[in-house]
Amino acid sequence: MAAISTRLSLKLKQERKRKYEETTSNKAIVLIDLTEDDINVPASKDNLPVKASIENCIQAKISRYFQQHPSQSLVAQESNRQGDPISRSIKVESQDDIVGTVFKENELKDDCQADNTMPDSHQSSPVVDSDHHAHLSDGQVSMQQQDVCNLSTSSEAGLRDINNETSPSKSNNIPLSSVADEIPQQTNDQMVQHTNSSDCQLSVEDHPSECSANAMQTTSEDISVAKGDPSSTPIVSPIQNKDHIHHQQSITKVKEPNDAVPEENDQSTTQKEPYLPYYLSNFNIIMQTVRNCPDDILLFSDQDLMAVDNFYNLTVSAQKLYVRLYLRVYTWFQCSKLKYPDIREDLSSDIEQLKQAGLVEDDNSLTDMQDILNLLPGPDLKKIAKMYHVKAGSKNNIIDAIKKLGRQQRGVCKQKIEGESGITRSVIKRAKLILGSCIRLHKHSRCVFNRMSLLFALTSATYDDDLANGGHTQMAQLMMVNFGRLVYPEYEIYRPTPIFICREDFIIYDGKLQQYYDMNDAFAKGDVDGALQLYHDVYDECKSIVYNSINDENFIRRQLPSYLMQYTPGWVCTQILSTGIGLLEKKRMYKEASMELQFLLQQNIFCHARRGKWWDRLALILEQHLKQPKPSLDAVREALADPCVGGGRKLALQQRAIRLCNSPSNKKLHIYQQDFPQINLKDANHITITGRLYPAVASGYKSVFIRPGEDCSFLCSVEELALYHYLDNEGFTDGLHAEGATLSTLYTLLMWDIMFAPGVPDVFRHPFQGAPLDLMHGGFYDNRKDMIEEKLKLLRNANDQDIEDMIENTWSKHEGKLCVGINWERFPKGLPQVQSLAVCFGGKILADICQRFSKSYSAGGLPDLILWNKESKKFAEVKGPNDRLSTKQILWIDRITNWGIDIDVCHVKAIGSKAL
Repeated sequence: MAAISTRLSLKLKQERKRKYEETTSNKAIVLIDLTEDDINVPASKDNLPVKASIENCIQAKISRYFQQHPSQSLVAQESNRQGDPISRSIKVESQDDIVGTVFKENELKDDCQADNTMPDSHQSSPVVDSDHHAHLSDGQVSMQQQDVCNLSTSSEAGLRDINNETSPSKSNNIPLSSVADEIPQQTNDQMVQHTNSSDCQLSVEDHPSECSANAMQTTSEDISVAKGDPSSTPIVSPIQNKDHIHHQQSITKVKEPNDAVPEENDQSTTQKEPYLPYYLSNFNIIMQTVRNCPDDILLFSDQDLMAVDNFYNLTVSAQKLYVRLYLRVYTWFQCSKLKYPDIREDLSSDIEQLKQAGLVEDDNSLTDMQDILNLLPGPDLKKIAKMYHVKAGSKNNIIDAIKKLGRQQRGVCKQKIEGESGITRSVIKRAKLILGSCIRLHKHSRCVFNRMSLLFALTSATYDDDLANGGHTQMAQLMMVNFGRLVYPEYEIYRPTPIFICREDFIIYDGKLQQYYDMNDAFAKGDVDGALQLYHDVYDECKSIVYNSINDENFIRRQLPSYLMQYTPGWVCTQILSTGIGLLEKKRMYKEASMELQFLLQQNIFCHARRGKWWDRLALILEQHLKQPKPSLDAVREALADPCVGGGRKLALQQRAIRLCNSPSNKKLHIYQQDFPQINLKDANHITITGRLYPAVASGYKSVFIRPGEDCSFLCSVEELALYHYLDNEGFTDGLHAEGATLSTLYTLLMWDIMFAPGVPDVFRHPFQGAPLDLMHGGFYDNRKDMIEEKLKLLRNANDQDIEDMIENTWSKHEGKLCVGINWERFPKGLPQVQSLAVCFGGKILADICQRFSKSYSAGGLPDLILWNKESKKFAEVKGPNDRLSTKQILWIDRITNWGIDIDVCHVKAIGSKAL
């Protein structure tokens, strides 16, 4: 006998305490075949086989499947041809029974516990009760067979009445869902086409049904006999006495631990989503992450969110085009020159969609002659210049000449024409005819997407509109993560504190942040005048924002920590004013600079880390440029009492005060010498080595030395020359020129679990952080004091093996992940070299290092070289003849000496060439 096959889509139940939203992507298809043995049920004394009903066999087979897979459970859900869930019913079609029957959904909400009893085909099955749950027994059908056809047309109340009359017990009952939707009227040909694509279809071939007469009862009003080839796909006529009927299919789904891959030609699978390139996928991640955050979504108006909705109402190809343009420089684009074969060859329909959605501007908004002429290719621009008798030259010169010609045009009476001149309008008209259709991203929608990108990765936000736009950095990070180029540590994002109290606050922050980066960019390029002009343009507004913030009781009452305060408008405005002070000094406007410094130092809310620099600059300006030694000394006195001033700055200010008091030209200040006593710090051992300087180095570049070898000579830096000296002459087996990277690497490896520990609020706010926010901006030790002290105690009592295990545990789990303070390639020999250095330091010194970095994470001023072997270790700071120690280096020398580690200051003297 031919096999009777059915396809069932199965899904595991998710954790019972969690709500699970079913998607078409997690279906697992399980094939259950009904053979002749399954249908022949021994029921007589002569052991003669009796044909069981098809439905009984299906349910029995399913029950046996769940007996063999107790971790899975049965959930019935309906879908259309695309796999989208619709009404709740199960449709079983059979050629020989010639029935169109709609079964009510049977849902097992608990794990199926099958009985071992197998009823014969004449035994009535348990009925359905809507008020109770039940377990499906092996071989039992969860319906009353004689009422199957009635179920397709009955109401929910009628179903309950039928079931209650015939139900033998309630222990095996299964809850009823809503009444089955009705089936549409179709022709036989339509039914054949439908059954071929059914998600749950029972095919019967060459098998005469011998079901019991009371198993199913049908009437001529409910079914129509279909005539056709019995070997073909069964043709089932729908119920003819129903109006306003909707087609429905059923899918029984089980979620497997590893989702099964459906067969290639299995029509029960859903349509696959279109392929999305990485840039569109990353863009969607950014947008959806912000939209799903309750705090962030409040920062956008209804008009802003409408722009986002308009984007998602586009077709996929139009979305691709928009994101491609979004990632480019913000300017006008010629439609004829937009070529993206990966999207489609003809982009006209996508461009039209963007216009209708209001996401781009068309060439009706292109009215600026500068923008229009910049779009023209060089040959076309020269043709226009020739028409108006403008001399040819570079593109910029031609544009300037045409603009000047338009401004100089006068009327008949030599009066100056208001607005655009005739030449200007003529040039614009001719140029736009050459350009054809042009588009540019709509400014408002682009700003909305920029702000969403900013919120997505607020702590790593940068503005670089000249290269791309505000969201370029975030998109680049996502791309690198997708390609595996960047791997960030695992941590919990816990952000209970909203930074921005309203939309206006966020918009101000966004605008000032962009202005801050613009000013810094101009300053870095050497355009001091341009940067100073930007500073003057925003000066009044920035000063007003800072003043209002420090006097706003509600703002002060919030008490944001410093690592969150840096994302407020007042903080960014303070940064702008601080950068402007450097510009004023460049222009020798020292009086104005001193006044701005005093204003910034009067507040103690924003930019705590910059206060030491502000005090130092104020004291210098007052002493050297304004010739006011007494106010300068007073500024030093206030600075030394400021708790926000770091150790290096305090030492520099102390030295300045001592010089002022001992200066012969400032005899009136000698009486203040006792207020600034000399600081006694431990000094290092000073040695001098010689090296031959390479003569071909140009001025302004770092000195290069020649190191002789056995077969040839090598070029090396001054630090490498000193490193080889120690390795060759003092018996050290290992050495690195890494400055602070060695200690910061050891610290990160030992404190990794504490750095990324969960539960600390607001230190991890987006998925692209290489360290908690409070590590670099204060508060790290206070927020984790108990954990840190416990780790320090463990380190102090650790032996060599314990230290090696700590290092290896972190290295093996997290090697290659992007984290502040660690460079996985810094140690050429890898993990063994790191372990040897850690063991050489010992537990006590490692604990001191971790304590220092936890309280103040700053590696500035650490010695250039670290050298060690099994018995000893040494630091070395390398200096040329004209170089001297900074205050930070002096403090580190004192600290390292107190740890009991030898440290040298290695002076390198050049021979065979001019001195360094």
